[in-house]
Amino acid sequence: MAYRYKRMLSDIRQDLAKYVQLYPVNSNKPTNMLRVLLHSPAFYVVASYRILYWLKKWQEASGSILLKILLFTLRFIAYKYWVIVLKIQITHWPKIGPGLYLSNKGGIIMGPKRIGSGCVIHHNVTIGMNQDRDHPDIGNNVWIGSNSIIYGKIIKDGVIVQTGTVVGKSVPACTVIKGNPGRIVHRNIDNSHFLSSYAPNFKDAENRSYV
Repeated sequence: MAYRYKRMLSDIRQDLAKYVQLYPVNSNKPTNMLRVLLHSPAFYVVASYRILYWLKKWQEASGSILLKILLFTLRFIAYKYWVIVLKIQITHWPKIGPGLYLSNKGGIIMGPKRIGSGCVIHHNVTIGMNQDRDHPDIGNNVWIGSNSIIYGKIIKDGVIVQTGTVVGKSVPACTVIKGNPGRIVHRNIDNSHFLSSYAPNFKDAENRSYV
């Protein structure tokens, strides 16, 4: 469990680094770190989920009844905070990679099987299961624009899901998908610009040059 604990702390540090990176003003100065923490309530959702996930794995490994009661209590309190303050729901226990950004505007329902590292999820996004009760498997460095719905099976690495897109199918790596229903509008893209930008909407994305 010591390894899992260190991994959890490392993941939280990478989550915080993502929030610092995406903060809308220069936050590289140490004095601005407090501003990031005070104005990023969604970071606490991500951090508390990681603590609960670690506690869950500890309880499963030990079989402790006391840990089970503690986990149930903390999860109940945390989930109430997430829903009341930010309207963010994490519907089960997905495995989440480090460096996750959830929008501070909230309105997010997260029900994936897995989310990879370095992902950015903006406000009013729903990720849920399809009619076959399959939960989406989301890869690394995926950017999901606001007001999107994802219930496809696999979203591979480096995908951009444009604002207002509905994804009901698997999406290949390094593509841009747009529309309702979503369709691929660009291939072989580098989405690093999106992953380092605070802006939740890219209305002119189809006119950009991708390399």
